[in-house]
Amino acid sequence: PNVVRNGRVLGSLEPSRAFGDARYKWAKDIQAKIYNQFFGRQSPANLKTPPYVTAEPIITTHEINPSKNDFMVMASDGLYEMLSNEEIVGLVVKWMENKKMVKPTRNFFSNVWQRSSKNQLPEVLDVSDKSGKPKQRYRRSDNMTAYLLEDENVSTHLIRNALSNGGNKEDVNLLVSIPNPLSRRYRDDLTVTVVFFDNDENRVENANGMLEINREATRGGLDNPVSPKL
Repeated sequence: PNVVRNGRVLGSLEPSRAFGDARYKWAKDIQAKIYNQFFGRQSPANLKTPPYVTAEPIITTHEINPSKNDFMVMASDGLYEMLSNEEIVGLVVKWMENKKMVKPTRNFFSNVWQRSSKNQLPEVLDVSDKSGKPKQRYRRSDNMTAYLLEDENVSTHLIRNALSNGGNKEDVNLLVSIPNPLSRRYRDDLTVTVVFFDNDENRVENANGMLEINREATRGGLDNPVSPKL
């Protein structure tokens, strides 16, 4: 009953598949030796029959239709702690509309927002053990309706809105300014990649037909030092 607690493996680890994270794979006696001899981390509580985590992925296939402007969002779990799948799709579509990649669809974004709101879902009472529950990270309010649309990079656009609590720039600045390791109490690591699929054979990125860095989207590209600020 304690394998998955608070939506996490043994109450701590979010993914059920991972490279590393040996604390959830090795036997307890091996971990005890490492802890005593090398000052390693102690084994998780309730570790009884490891491994609980594997690096073997589940492979699924999806048909892609570039003519319908299909896109794919790959992100760390920190993004999905703050935004639902529907909200992420809505934000990407809004960004695509702003960049003239697709024609604006009236009411699409508001419909997605409404479908994902908590008042449309059944109430769930959490009766699991609260003692091992991790600190609650920052979470947007239920009345989130606004969004920010100011980035050339769609991945940055998603991260900014995830931290904005419904379009609040001050919240973004506050959460980004918290230094490590204190930041882990309020937000998880956020890594986002968005892939757009295109079937336009006449599209040429440069004279050599190769991809180029979008310098506007990377705040100057590789020539300027990288800044963690949004």
